[in-house]
Order: sequence, then structure tokens, then C-alpha cells
Amino acid sequence: MGIFPFREDFCAQRGKALQVNQALRTLDDGHWIVFRDIGHLFIQPDGKIPKDMMRDFLHPSAAGYRIWAQAIEPDLAAMLGEKPITP
Repeated sequence: MGIFPFREDFCAQRGKALQVNQALRTLDDGHWIVFRDIGHLFIQPDGKIPKDMMRDFLHPSAAGYRIWAQAIEPDLAAMLGEKPITP
């Protein structure tokens, strides 16, 4: 998993996390190592993290965990040889 966005607005540290995610992406071999960067799902078009996704702009809320689970479920199902659950 990529580093999730943090802090309400874009900042230098969030930019560094994006660079780390780009480097981590290169480790994905499509077989043993699968990398997913779903941080964009937590960010509004203006670059802010909605408070209902991360109340403290760091830890996911129930809504954030739901988005996370839905995003990775198809990969997990494939790894387990199962059919994905459709929301």
C-alpha cells in the first residue's frame, strides 16, 4: 500500500510521501508483490482531505476504512482465487 495522504491541505511532507509512493511502485512485480496507491480516493478535487474520511487528517474513519476495503478487495479476492464482491 502507498502512504496515505495526511494533513488537511497539500504540504511538502505530503509531496515527499508521493515521491516515496512512486519509488515503491517500481517494486510491484505483478505476481509476488502488488503495490496499490489509493490515496487519491481520500482527497477532494481541491486537494483537501474531508474530515469525514480522516477526522484528524491522518487516521481513516469508518468511511475511510470502507473506501480502503472496497479498493483492495478485488486484489485480495484474486490472490485467494475467489470472485470479488461487488458493492
